[in-house]
Amino acid sequence: MPRISEIDLNSLPQPLLNTLEERRQATGEPTWQKVMGHRPRQLGHILDLMGSFAEDSLLPKRTRELIVVTVSKTNECSHCVGRHSTRLHDAGLPHPVIDAILESDCPGLTDEERAVRDYAVALTADPNRVRDAAFDGLRAYFDESQIVEITLLATLAGFFNAFNNVMQVELDASHMAALAAQRSREAAE
Repeated sequence: MPRISEIDLNSLPQPLLNTLEERRQATGEPTWQKVMGHRPRQLGHILDLMGSFAEDSLLPKRTRELIVVTVSKTNECSHCVGRHSTRLHDAGLPHPVIDAILESDCPGLTDEERAVRDYAVALTADPNRVRDAAFDGLRAYFDESQIVEITLLATLAGFFNAFNNVMQVELDASHMAALAAQRSREAAE
């Protein structure tokens, strides 16, 4: 149970309710939105920013989800890891790879994915100490606009990790069930 009460989403202005319904259909039941809803205007801006990545991304979904899961595992945000692991799996990465994503020799990642993963880990650990080599690794695969998007996604994931961790927002039942189902199917294969 979150540290701050969850609001009744129906108390929000209709345009924000419409946005939340669109997000619910795309990503599942609201969780952190019920807490952030105490500040409707800010919630609206955050939802718009998140939607912009889905609508106007320069990166494939697998790369976007790889970034979010990497940052979330680094920050130990079980809520974000749970929600985004299901999406990363749906984008083609098996759970054993997702589980080992922070291991330097993680099997199942392409060289491009390793470059993204390594950059996301370094940025999350200490943005003041990210070395030029991390950027060189990205430049081998991405242009500058894509590197900016990678950085935006990684830092936004860090924001959500901090918010969900401090507010103690838990993973919803539908994502827990989806994770269990995905893992069960993999085990049966």
